[in-house]
Amino acid sequence: MRIEGKNKKFWADIIQRRADPELVFKQNYVPDVKVARMLAQESMNAIKGGVKHKFSVQHINGKLVVAKFANGSYSTGIMKRKSPNGTDFIPLSPVTLEIRKMDGITRGPAFILRETGKHIMNGLKILSSREGRKGSEVTIGWSGENEQRAKEHNEGFSIDHSRINSRGEKSNWQIDVPARPFIGLSEELKSNLYSFWNKIAK
Repeated sequence: MRIEGKNKKFWADIIQRRADPELVFKQNYVPDVKVARMLAQESMNAIKGGVKHKFSVQHINGKLVVAKFANGSYSTGIMKRKSPNGTDFIPLSPVTLEIRKMDGITRGPAFILRETGKHIMNGLKILSSREGRKGSEVTIGWSGENEQRAKEHNEGFSIDHSRINSRGEKSNWQIDVPARPFIGLSEELKSNLYSFWNKIAK
């Protein structure tokens, strides 16, 4: 997706890498990696369903000054149990809820993905950032085990379960965990970023 200022001198490309759960921001204007990181952070907030910010942009003594202020929260994302396109996450199955109960997990059906927060919620980070003559580039996503967990839950996967009952009998079964997509750009985030770039272009 390209976000472009009205005078077309300023632009940002936001690229979702298909092979890996990453988003890359590339900017072309005064090379300012600080602002690029701010936009990347806002995208992470949207993926999580966290705080939404309103941006203030000023040009002071020839310098770009950007500030952000809390402005509600994103309506999609992991904490809202909604994919970037606005569809609800598929609810937890009765089997999953029963296994949770047997394992002593008391959290209810609303906790979808949030119990794996250390892998998905907290694992989403800025992976790299750099600035050059032509602009800035920031990559957000997951790494290592967190990357694998994020990809599995975003695309869906299967789990093999086994349990031994009180009579010593072992049972095996497979659970298919449906895809609950959370990697991507919601319309709400796009609108917020477009608003930011239009302010930059003035």
